[in-house]
Amino acid sequence: MMYGDNNQRMVFELIAGIHLKTRRRINSMLKGYGITYSQFGALLAIVTGAKIEQGMNQSLLAKALETDTTNAMVICDGLEKKQLIQRKPFAQDRRVNHLIATPSGEELIHKILPDIETLFRPFSEVLDDIETEKLVFLLEKLYLHVKESEREK
Repeated sequence: MMYGDNNQRMVFELIAGIHLKTRRRINSMLKGYGITYSQFGALLAIVTGAKIEQGMNQSLLAKALETDTTNAMVICDGLEKKQLIQRKPFAQDRRVNHLIATPSGEELIHKILPDIETLFRPFSEVLDDIETEKLVFLLEKLYLHVKESEREK
């Protein structure tokens, strides 16, 4: 560990390490499906966002992915080329496109999710329910603080 005995720093080092290691495993698995980590996140957001009354658009997708609209557009371009999503003009404002998962896109999400669950199953067995609840509470607290400090900039 880089930070030795400093528990405050160690928390962030461990969070970063867990993130990097799990992301590598997910990236490796997603390669088999011909999709990137970013594309998977976007497609998942589009599939689940379709349940929202007005659907998903690039601006909402950018917020969901915590990125900018240009990056969201690039991700959508890749998904559209793979015929996993379609863009449909919004009737009230033609500058806005609804992002809709194609049947192939929805099918891909439903194939990938069980594999991701399988990847994470060994991790979920490390903590009992009470430990998991505590960890979720603490991580949400940190996450909200980080998010709030970003707004202050």
